[in-house]
Amino acid sequence: MLPIERDHEVITSLISALSFRKMTEATPWLLSLADDPSEDIRWRIAWALPIPGIDDPRMYQASLQTLLKLMQDPVPLVRDWSTFSLSMTDEDTPIVRQALLERLSDSDFQTRSEAAVGLANRKVPEGIDLLSEHLLSDQVGELYVEAAEVYADRRLKPALQSLEKWWDVNPELLKRAQAACS
Repeated sequence: MLPIERDHEVITSLISALSFRKMTEATPWLLSLADDPSEDIRWRIAWALPIPGIDDPRMYQASLQTLLKLMQDPVPLVRDWSTFSLSMTDEDTPIVRQALLERLSDSDFQTRSEAAVGLANRKVPEGIDLLSEHLLSDQVGELYVEAAEVYADRRLKPALQSLEKWWDVNPELLKRAQAACS
């Protein structure tokens, strides 16, 4: 069914089913859809990859390369989900770090937020100054504060303290982040 299906709704359902069922043997088909003209299909590929448990190192690397490519997509939702998916992997190479650093300056808030967490999980020092700038902006979401908590770097504490004046999204998270950065 996979190689011949053309109906958009069926394809999107198949992507979800294959991802939720962790059917690694379908990875080549998923990868083949990364260039689909439908942004709906591309974002579904971005959140479906990589399927956990891929045993074939070449297929796993192809999944990572596809996510790196989708992080450059013109559609913010595709960039957001591919950044999230890559951030959730354990992959920590110079290419992955650079891609996440680039997304930390993305025009899309959600994409920047996911990149911040991915960088913090990898303890990428080059992300700290830009995260601090984002924490000082007028749009600060939980993922920025979560990233600061994960970084646990003293340089982030002044930006976190400035949030005390107005940020009421998750006061407990803010306290934990400040403690981690002390």
